[in-house]
Amino acid sequence: TLGGYLPISDASGYWGCANEYLEYGQSDAWCHRRPLYSMLLGAVTLVSGRSLEIALIVQAGLIGLSTFVFAREVARWLGALPALLASYVVFQFAWRSAIGVTLSEVGGLCVGLIAAALLLRAAERKSLWLAAFGAFMFGLGENIRPGALFALPLLVLWVATLKGFNARSFLVGGLV
Repeated sequence: TLGGYLPISDASGYWGCANEYLEYGQSDAWCHRRPLYSMLLGAVTLVSGRSLEIALIVQAGLIGLSTFVFAREVARWLGALPALLASYVVFQFAWRSAIGVTLSEVGGLCVGLIAAALLLRAAERKSLWLAAFGAFMFGLGENIRPGALFALPLLVLWVATLKGFNARSFLVGGLV
């Protein structure tokens, strides 16, 4: 987004998709590349009164909120310094790739951070169902913004071994 006023390249495509969803209830073929993010941006656009500037601020707030949830889990498990370091790394990435743009990185980052927080809590509690939900959220984040696709099979194996390797836990991990 150029100066917060003019989305360019892919950002203009996602902005157009969000407005098409709001205006017509459907979208063109380009929007089907990342339909979940286009719908998420459509919801943010609706909340913002169709103002690009307010939509970008709302997206930045979502990044901040999801970073807070993730950092709180890191702090509970590892302490304040690792949480601060993790937040710093997330904000460095967000500043360069997600804040102030209408790109799918925003949705993928937010959902990925929530997934990481759920997986940390699942590891602490050794909760198979919480781990399965965290793995589902991770998969949802991958659908919003594909990235670490090779992590999905490893995540299934981790969920399966969380309470000991048995057929039930492997089935739950594989279904996610």
